[in-house]
Amino acid sequence: MCVFRGAAEISSVLYKDIDNQGIDHCVSVRCQGYENSLAECSFSDRTPLGFNDKVAKATCYQEPKERSACEFKCVNNKCVLLEQTCDGVDHCGDNSDEMCCKDCRGDSFRCKSGVCLSREALDDGIMDCLGGEDEMRKHITNPVGRSGASSHGKTNS
Repeated sequence: MCVFRGAAEISSVLYKDIDNQGIDHCVSVRCQGYENSLAECSFSDRTPLGFNDKVAKATCYQEPKERSACEFKCVNNKCVLLEQTCDGVDHCGDNSDEMCCKDCRGDSFRCKSGVCLSREALDDGIMDCLGGEDEMRKHITNPVGRSGASSHGKTNS
C-alpha cells in the first residue's frame, strides 16, 4: 500500500502473472488523489476475473536519493518531473502539480481557477472546478478573437 506520497507509476499486468492468493473478482476504484489509503476511494463494478484479464499495478513513490533530481517539488514534498505538471494528471497526490497553471499540456482541461483536469473529469457528475465549468454541457476552451464580438469560446462536447 502506498502511503502519503502515492504511486510513482501505474500500469497493468496479466492476472495469471501475479500471486493471486485465491482472489477471483476485481473492482473498479476511483480515487481523487487526496486519499491516504485505498479505503478512502470509491469502489464499484465487482466482476469475475479471467486468467488472461489485466489488473492494475502500482509502484509506490520513493524519495529520490539525490535532492538535485527534483524538478518540481509538490506541496507534500514529493518530487515530480517538470513535464508532469499541468497535464491533468495528479502526479503529486495532493494535486499541487495541477494548480496555478497558465496553460494545460496535451488535451487536459483548464479550469478558470488555473487547475488542469483530465478530459475524463468532464461531465462525470463531480464538480472538480471551483466554478463548476467542468460539469457544463459545453466547455469553453479558447476564446474566439474578433473585434467588437463577445468573448464566447469554442465548444466541445
